[in-house]
Amino acid sequence: MNNLGSLSSQKLISYSTIDYSMTTTIQVNDNTMHFLKLLREQYKVSSYDAVLNILIEKAMKPSKSLWGAGGKLGMKEILKDLRDKSDRY
Repeated sequence: MNNLGSLSSQKLISYSTIDYSMTTTIQVNDNTMHFLKLLREQYKVSSYDAVLNILIEKAMKPSKSLWGAGGKLGMKEILKDLRDKSDRY
């Protein structure tokens, strides 16, 4: 076999063992690293990647509406004690 043939077979072997996840290094300050460590323990996950994925999920999750949180009160009842009469102009 010539050099080109053996090179091709080596490439095939190396391609079959490639991990398809990409590793990237990011710089964070000491304070951020401290909180990432705390969150990793709190969430009981083994990697900072898992912590970041949890935080991303939470950030992208739509917030719950507060519509109806006041019950069935009317607007006058809700605003009644918002300001004292002495505070009014």
